[in-house]
Amino acid sequence: MNYYIADLHFGFERVLVIDKLDVESVEKRNKLVVARWNSVVKDDDDVYIAGDIMWETATQDKAFEIVKQLNGRKHLAVGNHDKMTSDEFKTCFISIEGFYDIIDNGKPVFVSHYPIMFYPHQHRGGYMVYGHVHKSHEYHHILKWSDELYCEGITSNMFNVGCMLKGIDFTPRTLDELIKIREENRV
Repeated sequence: MNYYIADLHFGFERVLVIDKLDVESVEKRNKLVVARWNSVVKDDDDVYIAGDIMWETATQDKAFEIVKQLNGRKHLAVGNHDKMTSDEFKTCFISIEGFYDIIDNGKPVFVSHYPIMFYPHQHRGGYMVYGHVHKSHEYHHILKWSDELYCEGITSNMFNVGCMLKGIDFTPRTLDELIKIREENRV
């Protein structure tokens, strides 16, 4: 089974403010992520992390301790804050790439930290999984643009898998779950 998630920023205190989270501390947030992750991901599952597992080298040690607790085979599409200097930390991942172009149950999926408006396989029913924009104004622009294309009959199957978003709820999600979340929230 393949799962997707982004913008975990393990060990970074300000993420509570940036994401406007109602969680008492970053430690409680981190424990919540580990519990929810491990409740769905099994050791033989693949998890594609669309970037920002940490907040640069300042939180590398904290992030390493948390990532070691997570089930599954982890693949990291490097984000702008993933500045890993520890070779030991890198061993937590099956692969570390700039992006992934994979097939998930016969469906093409492009995984990148950054949203790409025109992504590979878009016009052939493909999907784009990304992070980076959290719940920001950029994210709302992407949703508006994507919905405009959808209304014009142009496929734009883009999914922000930021862990803090409603529907993701700090839990890695399958492609089928992402499709369902998107359809339930489409106006």
